[in-house]
Amino acid sequence: MKLLLKFSTPLFGESVHGMICTHSPIPEIWFTHTSKYTTSNKNNQQLETPFTASGFLTSDFADRMVEVGEERALGMMLNQLNHILPKSDLYLPSLPPSSFFQGGIMVNWEANPFVRGGYSHPSLQAVVGYGEELRRGEEGGKVWLAGEGTWKAGSTIHGALDSGRETAKIISQQLQKSRL
Repeated sequence: MKLLLKFSTPLFGESVHGMICTHSPIPEIWFTHTSKYTTSNKNNQQLETPFTASGFLTSDFADRMVEVGEERALGMMLNQLNHILPKSDLYLPSLPPSSFFQGGIMVNWEANPFVRGGYSHPSLQAVVGYGEELRRGEEGGKVWLAGEGTWKAGSTIHGALDSGRETAKIISQQLQKSRL
C-alpha cells in the first residue's frame, strides 16, 4: 500500500531520499523533488512532478490503514510528518508540513484485481534460497513460478523482470527438448 501526499514546497533538499520510521504508523516514507523529476503530457509538454511524500506499508500496517479509511490514513501520515520533520536539521520550511499540504490519495494494491498485493521482503524466519527453489520448478514440470519474491535480489521490479525472463528461458528450453 502507498499513501501519497502532495505538497506545495519541498520538505527537504535533494540529498534526502526517504526515511525509516520505527514505532510509527507509516514505517517508510520517500520524498520526490520537482527539480529532479519531470514527466510529459499527451502534448509532449514537460510538466514538473509535484513535491510528494510516499508512505509505504505492508502487512499489519497496511491492514490498519484500510480499517481507518483513506481520509484518516492520510491524516495519520501528515501528523507523523508534522511530528518528525520540524525537529530535523535537514527540514527546509519554517512551518510544519501540514501548512503546505495540497492533497493525497491511498493506493491499496491488495484491492486492485490486477495487482492483489505489494512486493515482498524476507522476514527473519525466512528460509534462505526458498524463492529460487520455487522458481526452478521441476524438470519437465507444468507449473513454473516467477516474480520478485522468487528472485535472489527480491523486493524490486528488476527482480520480477529478471525472474520472469529466466523462467521463460527455462520453459522455452523445456519445450524445445520435448519437441526433439
